[in-house]
Amino acid sequence: MSPPLTFLYTPADRPDRVRKALASEADVVLVDLEDAVAPARKDEARENVLELLAAVARPVQVRVNHPSTPWHDADLAALARLPLPVGARLPKVEAPAEIEAAEAVLPGRALHPLIESAL
Repeated sequence: MSPPLTFLYTPADRPDRVRKALASEADVVLVDLEDAVAPARKDEARENVLELLAAVARPVQVRVNHPSTPWHDADLAALARLPLPVGARLPKVEAPAEIEAAEAVLPGRALHPLIESAL
């Protein structure tokens, strides 16, 4: 049996914390654009992701905002500009179409759907 992986979440609007997380020994760093970021800071957080993860070579996932929000499309467009080791964490997935839509924008990228409801 392989040892469990460690996942370290950090809010994208805190670049100091993202840098610390990337320097840590966590197996996967999860940079959050969703719940950990206030609406007024979403654009700033997305810019931080583009800057901090532009040359990342370790396992990283970015949790994007849900398709029902005004930030989702910009989040996916930003991820499409990053290296392929940066995966997308898709929150509150309730239908296969949500995953298929993300895959159309992010071909070849690892997608990590989060099932957060009984739906």
